[in-house]
Amino acid sequence: MAIKKYLDDNGLTYYHSKVKALLGGKVDKETGKGLSTNDYTTTEKNKLAGIAAGAEVNAQSDWDETDTNSDAYILNKPTIPTVNDAALTIQKNGTTVATFTANSATPTTANIAVPTNNNELTNGAGYQTATEVQDAINDALEDITGIDFQVVQTLPATGEKGVIYLISNSGSAPNIYDEYIWLSASSSYEKIGTTDIDLSGYQLSSELIAVTNAEIDTIVSN
Repeated sequence: MAIKKYLDDNGLTYYHSKVKALLGGKVDKETGKGLSTNDYTTTEKNKLAGIAAGAEVNAQSDWDETDTNSDAYILNKPTIPTVNDAALTIQKNGTTVATFTANSATPTTANIAVPTNNNELTNGAGYQTATEVQDAINDALEDITGIDFQVVQTLPATGEKGVIYLISNSGSAPNIYDEYIWLSASSSYEKIGTTDIDLSGYQLSSELIAVTNAEIDTIVSN
């Protein structure tokens, strides 16, 4: 395996000092400015000189202003449509609950009942409540009084509840078995574990070597 090098605290401090020294003679850059930029041009000066004294940036618009010469006059005002007793009908599942008429002086109340239970929904009757789910879990576990481990060559066609089946694998101690349990609900086995971990691609701490100051000098000088 190729030797890997890392930057330790001493190397980082040394590298920082080298970078700081290299940047010591630099001029900080300001946003929007360049080293040879004429920040105030003749065009901008002439534009500023052409603004009349007392000129305003914005004028307060007035919807009711009718004098077209006034700064407050609004050009191209849209025409606001009027509502001519249009009716709004509210329905629940196709059944009319209430009808509202524009400009009506009589208030109308729409009473729409919001379901509070799954069984009140057309497609909600098949869902289970939290209590029903917990009862199902309790039923599945009620016959288990303990966990048994069985070493087998092959998994039986149908497993038993509460048994963890161990099948030998090609691993080495302490991981020489794969573990399986039988799921009654799906009539199938579930592999629940193997503790074998492959660390062949990892670097050992003894194989790590810190970058030297001389190597940092070489890097910074390039």
